[in-house]
Amino acid sequence: KDIRTLFMINGYAKSERVFTRNARVASLRVTGSTGAQAMLNLRDTMDWQRFDLPGMAAQKWIQLEILSTYPGTHYDDTALSALGFQ
Repeated sequence: KDIRTLFMINGYAKSERVFTRNARVASLRVTGSTGAQAMLNLRDTMDWQRFDLPGMAAQKWIQLEILSTYPGTHYDDTALSALGFQ
């Protein structure tokens, strides 16, 4: 499948309070089955984020690897509220 775009809502976006208490993704590596890679820097926001992924044509699978996080004020877990591909 050709993957052209990644859409994400970073963190646990239930509310501003919950969002800041849990860690969020700061940077992410996307790797496809062909070895194609993209490095993404996420904003520390509850808004939808869109990332174009050039070079991700004809992938059998996609791997997402969290490289760094924005720390939460109370918890060490890292959350994503939504993830989609187009």
